[in-house]
Amino acid sequence: MAINNNINSEKNYFPAESKNSTESTFILFEARQAYEEITLPYILTKSKYAIPINDSYINNALYGFIDLDGDAIQPINILNNFKSFGNIDGTENKIQNFVADAYFEMKLFLNNAISQQNISENTIFTNLQIYNNYEDYDRLYRNYHFFFAKEFKDKSLDNNLNNSKIKDHKSFIKYYTKFLKSKLKNLPVTKSSTMIYFNFFTFPSGLVFDIAKDKADNDEIKFNNYFTDPIFNVFSEACLRFGFNIDKNIPWRLNANLNSPAMQPYLRKYGISNIQNLFSTRYKKIFFDDVKELKELFYRAYIIFIDNNLSYEPSYKDICGNKITLYERKSVTYQEFIKDFPNQFWVRLYTYFKNYETQKNLTQVQFDNIVREANELVKIGNIDSALIYLNNYFKDYKLVSGFNKNLTLIDNVPELATNDTGYDIIL
Repeated sequence: MAINNNINSEKNYFPAESKNSTESTFILFEARQAYEEITLPYILTKSKYAIPINDSYINNALYGFIDLDGDAIQPINILNNFKSFGNIDGTENKIQNFVADAYFEMKLFLNNAISQQNISENTIFTNLQIYNNYEDYDRLYRNYHFFFAKEFKDKSLDNNLNNSKIKDHKSFIKYYTKFLKSKLKNLPVTKSSTMIYFNFFTFPSGLVFDIAKDKADNDEIKFNNYFTDPIFNVFSEACLRFGFNIDKNIPWRLNANLNSPAMQPYLRKYGISNIQNLFSTRYKKIFFDDVKELKELFYRAYIIFIDNNLSYEPSYKDICGNKITLYERKSVTYQEFIKDFPNQFWVRLYTYFKNYETQKNLTQVQFDNIVREANELVKIGNIDSALIYLNNYFKDYKLVSGFNKNLTLIDNVPELATNDTGYDIIL
């Protein structure tokens, strides 16, 4: 397991040390092109050992985010299925337990290899630590919609006429829906589409973690501190031996390679026989939660809206004494909030948002027909069947995230649909 010194001896003369943290679009483009076309091929050909390279921006951008059916997923039973290993900067570190087991054995192997070869350099690889790791997608999604709710409230308070139109939770739903639709040109609303669209570097999957805190926009750091590090070849072999891939764009980011034979013993230890079994036992399909989440995000937005804003003025003055009359909005519980809106309403609203998120550009007739079919399933008490029907119709990720059905990045991805590019559906 000798170290290849060829790269290290040439690092000071390498022509593609590109720092792309720049405001110049042209320079940034050239830097990224140099990294892709010169730096990476150079590293891969010069290395004595195979480097388990992964690309989370293109082929594996949805890694750990979708199952074999192509549905957006998130982990379940975090307490039982994850291992925690301390806190960094006040945040608890944890990843899937089989990933943690493989990592700790890889770290032990790497330390022994470094010791046997009498490597004296003190680098990032001599004492591996885990930094960025699992993130709770439910929290990320709630925070995402918190900013929408705050923006809507601020804009309403800046315009007394708009504020006065919202007299209760019923009228709130009407105007907040209109506000969210205005966001659909650039951003998704539903939980499943948000997961796919943003690609949180697959951290919510529990399969990915970072071993450093460097910035991904500096290719010089990648070349000088990682790819040409004297221990990098040993590190690459350790990753191969224990089933990890190295992100070519962020070489301090590792992901558990579920297809690697080296990862199988760690999966079997927890009774996981294959990838399908992993997804079916440790993850859930997000679209089953979409309608429930829609109800909850509207309720949370209403609570934010009425906070210190229970009183409102009408858009006219009281005739008697020319005094302004103040009215009170009612603070309601979640059950009170949704009782006036049956599941059929939320299914229709969900379909409304999905139409724009996925650029289906449905006509009013098409939209009404799809909603009717879904709500027939709701009427017989089977909302899950309705969600399966809608998910199968709208599942086409190339329209929301730039990925086709083979999960490969495509060019010239259109914006999310708006009234300018599609039919104006009446809700």
